Amino acid sequence: MPIATRTRLSGLALLLSCTLGIPARAGSASVDVTAGRGSVAWSLLGDVDLVRDQTFLLLGYSAVRPREGSPLHQLTAGVDLGLGTHWRVSALADAGLPTTTVTPLLELREVVEMRLRTTGASAGLVLRTAYDSAGLSDLEWGIDAGVGTSAHRMERTLLAVRRTLLGPRHLTAGPTGESLLQVRPSLGAHLLLRLDTELSLRGSYVFYSRDPLSLGQLTAAQLDAILASEEQQENGWDRLFRTEEREQAAFQLARRNLAGADATDGMLTAPLLFDVRLGVTHRFSGLVRGQVGYAFNRYFPAQGSAHVLSTRWTLRFSDSWRAWAGASVQVDVYEDAPPEPAGLLTLGGEFSY
Repeated sequence: MPIATRTRLSGLALLLSCTLGIPARAGSASVDVTAGRGSVAWSLLGDVDLVRDQTFLLLGYSAVRPREGSPLHQLTAGVDLGLGTHWRVSALADAGLPTTTVTPLLELREVVEMRLRTTGASAGLVLRTAYDSAGLSDLEWGIDAGVGTSAHRMERTLLAVRRTLLGPRHLTAGPTGESLLQVRPSLGAHLLLRLDTELSLRGSYVFYSRDPLSLGQLTAAQLDAILASEEQQENGWDRLFRTEEREQAAFQLARRNLAGADATDGMLTAPLLFDVRLGVTHRFSGLVRGQVGYAFNRYFPAQGSAHVLSTRWTLRFSDSWRAWAGASVQVDVYEDAPPEPAGLLTLGGEFSY
C-alpha cells in the first residue's frame, strides 16, 4: 500500500514576512511528502496574513519524481482576498520549471541505439470566488466557482548511435516542439448543519486544445519523418527500423503517466476529463472530527475511470496543534485492462499561530 506522510511547519511564513518586510500577524506553512505507485512528491506551501484575516499571500514549491523520467519542479504564488464577511476571491499562478527526460527507445542487432530527449515546461493560472452565508444558524451554506488554465510546451530530440567498423557515429534529429492548452472550470457547494456537520459536493470538467495523450508521443509517422531527414548524413539509416519496432517505440512513450497522490481525492493515473466529489464531515467534539468521502474520476476517452472511497480523522490538541490520519481505497477501471486497486494512507500534523 502506498504511504503518504505529512507534516506542517511555520518557518516559511516567518521567512516570507522577513523577506518582504511585512510583519506577519498570522500565518501557516506546510511541508508534504507523498509516496504512491512508485512516485514521490514533496511540496512546501506557506501563507502570510497581510490584512487582518482578509488578505493572504501564498507562496509554494513542489517537486515530483515519477516512476519514469526526471523530477518535475513547480513554483507557485498567489493571493487570497476577503471582500466583507461573505465573499472571497483568490488568484494562484504556477510555473513548471523546464525538465529534461531521456527515454530509451530501442536497440537493433547491436548496430543502432535510439533515445528520445524530451524537454517540457508549463505555466498556469487559477481564479476562484466563493460565497459563504457565514452565520450561526442551524443551516448555513456556501458556493464557489473557479477556472484554471495551464499551458504545456514540449520539445523532443531524437538521439542515435550507430556502431560501425570505424567506431560509433552519433546522429541527432530535431528538436520538434508541440504545445497543449488546458482549461478546467469547477463548481462546488456545501451545507453546514447545526454548525457541526458539513455536506459538500464539487465537480470539474477539463477542456484540452488537443488530445493530451498525443503530447510527447512519438508516432510511427513522426519517426519516419525524423529518420528520413537524416538520409543525407547516413544513407539508408532509416531502413534499419521495421514498422512494428517504430510502433512499439511510440506505444512505450504513450503509456508514460505522472501520477499525483492524495489520500482524500485519490491518484490520477491518466489525463482527467471530469470529476465529481461528495463528502461528509462531522465534528464529534472540540477535539475530534471525522470525514468520509467518495470521488469519481473520469479519464480522457478510452482511458477508463476511477472510484475512490476515503476517510480522514482529525484530533485537535489545542488551538495551535492538531494531528490527523487519512486513508483511501481506489479502483481504476480501464477500458483495455483489468481493474487495478490501490490504497493510500496519510498521517500528519499542523502547528499554527
